Amino acid sequence: MIGPLIDRWQARFADRLLEQAKREVDHSRPRMTGRLALGWALSFLLLATPYLCIAGGVALITVAYPDIGPIIVGLILIGFGLTLLPPRHRNQSKTYRRDDLPRLFALLDRIAAKLHTTAPDGIHLDEDFNAYITQYRARFSRRQEWVLGIGLPLWAALDPEERIAVLAHEMAHKVNEDPMRSGVFASAYSVLSNWYDTFELDAYYYYNEGHLTQIVAAMVIGTYQRALSRFAFFESQRAEYRADAHAMRVAGADPVISMLKAFTRADLSERSIVDLYPYTGDQGARIFDHMGRAVSDADPETAARYLAEAAREKKRVDNSHPPTALRIEFIASLPAALSQNRLSAEAVDFPAIDAELQPLRDDLGKTMMEELYEIEVNR
Repeated sequence: MIGPLIDRWQARFADRLLEQAKREVDHSRPRMTGRLALGWALSFLLLATPYLCIAGGVALITVAYPDIGPIIVGLILIGFGLTLLPPRHRNQSKTYRRDDLPRLFALLDRIAAKLHTTAPDGIHLDEDFNAYITQYRARFSRRQEWVLGIGLPLWAALDPEERIAVLAHEMAHKVNEDPMRSGVFASAYSVLSNWYDTFELDAYYYYNEGHLTQIVAAMVIGTYQRALSRFAFFESQRAEYRADAHAMRVAGADPVISMLKAFTRADLSERSIVDLYPYTGDQGARIFDHMGRAVSDADPETAARYLAEAAREKKRVDNSHPPTALRIEFIASLPAALSQNRLSAEAVDFPAIDAELQPLRDDLGKTMMEELYEIEVNR
């Protein structure tokens, strides 16, 4: 009985977010709402907890000095507060810079100009059917940098117009204030994760047993986490719609919709890997080409089946992304004039970009094939 009620509640709010996104299509940044303000307040309260612990420890030591007992407690509080501080995420992965991929960065510059922002500071290449953009602290400085991640199977599956669409969507997150990618919400989640680790709540939830302190902590921290997640996911879904609208301005409606439809067939990419068994021949970029073709060359019946499954996806607001079917509906509802100044794929030298990427694709593909072979040998 509870499940259907929750589903109806989720669907109602998901529809409201969609309608709100349609009204806010001309806003690159989120309009302030009571929901957003409350989410910010919850985040700031959570971010204050490490500093309150540290301040409490310092105050206890100052007042109780030279009594050794309170000093020890004060030091424990200070240490506890330091462990709760949000981590400073540094970029540890192989990152390609402008000198490494000048032609790709030239494309990113053109997209960035249309978005009124700047190109990312670096690029990650990986073997996932996905793309992302995230913020890191620079490796040898305190400066924050944006890094764009490109999954090579996804790159192989998309045509030039769709590639522009996915790049524009990810880069739009630099300007649309997605709370889950940077800022107060993201920092608050880091502190919340530290609270979970402190009381080992992941283990508590997994094994469904624990000490009294874990039970109390689970009630308090778990409730706070659910409340913060509710507001954070609402705002993150709003940000996804804004990023889709930006992508439409840059690439046009049809490429954005076809790009989203390709994501509904993403599992075909991973399933296709088994076709290359025993993973010993031609260990270059062919694995990514093969994974990409499994998605792009899917027969119409298979593509329609995956699209129908996406249409049946429950409307939920407890995920960071809206259902793909709603995102497609959103783009289809926007006026065509929104993309009248789009970037034409014909004006981009994608063969040159692919040639620039080819050695990196070969290296990563060879490594992936070797790892798959080792897994099979040791199974």
